[in-house]
Amino acid sequence: MRRIGFAAFALAGLLAALALARHWTMAGPPLPQAVYVWQRQWDAETTAAVAPSRDLFHQYRVLGLQWGSDGRWVKSRADLATLAASKRAVAVVMRIEGTAPLAIAADAAGQLRALLAEWRIAGIRVSGIEFDHDCATSQLTVYAQWLRTVRASLPEAMPIGITALPTWRTATELDGVLQAVDYSVLQVHAVRRPEEGLFDAELARQWIDEWAVRTGSRPFDVALPAYGVRVEVDDTGKPIRVDGEQDLPRTAQGRELVADPVAVARLLETLQRRPVQALREIVWFRLPRRTDQRAWSLRTLRAVIERKPLAIRLDVALHPVANGAGDVVVTNNGNRDGVMPGVVVINGRCAGGDGVNGYQFTPERFHLRMTPPPVLRAGHRRTIGWIRCDAPATLHIEP
Repeated sequence: MRRIGFAAFALAGLLAALALARHWTMAGPPLPQAVYVWQRQWDAETTAAVAPSRDLFHQYRVLGLQWGSDGRWVKSRADLATLAASKRAVAVVMRIEGTAPLAIAADAAGQLRALLAEWRIAGIRVSGIEFDHDCATSQLTVYAQWLRTVRASLPEAMPIGITALPTWRTATELDGVLQAVDYSVLQVHAVRRPEEGLFDAELARQWIDEWAVRTGSRPFDVALPAYGVRVEVDDTGKPIRVDGEQDLPRTAQGRELVADPVAVARLLETLQRRPVQALREIVWFRLPRRTDQRAWSLRTLRAVIERKPLAIRLDVALHPVANGAGDVVVTNNGNRDGVMPGVVVINGRCAGGDGVNGYQFTPERFHLRMTPPPVLRAGHRRTIGWIRCDAPATLHIEP
């Protein structure tokens, strides 16, 4: 009996070891991370956002040129000295709005050659060129010809890539597009109607798996969202404007669409547990800036990339100013961006106060209220009002 028990125990241990080995075999190494810097006019905040993110990203993909729907070229004013000082690889991104007429192919190549020369003189290690064009599936053959024409006039050794839409995966014309470039970047966010949301982790994984099957051994990246948008609609519910970076005037019909960090982290986890062979890296849209209320905070993005537990921790405190008055300040001490409190209750012998930054003060109950409350990014704070009290007051958040 002892020998049988020992054998059973040994067999159980062997099976456990095999299961663990199988898990290790299935789990891939951490995927490299890159990020889009999507600013046409760099300001001090954009420049300041580069250095704190260097340890997270091996490459910056920088918007360098844009062909607008108005038929004009727009060259971004990137901070070349900052990009060079980052010591990171930099890919030039050309955004093509509207259609991609073959007539601009030669001009596009000329614009890119001039930009490449300028960036290299500045000391930037240019690692590739990427074309960002939301081509209609029916026009993929034309797009493939455009790409071949442009590529023929670019440095032969320069890697060329494209952003790709999930809808292309069933098109036979996709082969011609992929043969014209070195890699593709599958965008799995903001590709559906606004009412369907900005990102769906399960659907994104399905698209990634199907893209891998469709494209075979060709290398590809996946673009993931680290931002939100506001969609303004008319009286019929039809979208009339999408605000992704600015804080434009809002209407009652507007909707906030945000990529949930928990959902994005869940997709990353599945990609680690069930790796996709041809998947090279993750590219985030976009690099967070300090006051960019549409992008995740760098703290949240870092937590997702480093696979840390995500938590919102809102604290409210009274910061004395003068003459018995104090500012009511809400701080998010967690690592996940979260919605600010709708109501802050003030308890104490207080004589008066007022709300700021959209909060309204109710003197009868000494409440500060805002509906709907905005998002407070992780590591950030916001003053929502002030009060004057005869004795120390206590503050608490109502759900």
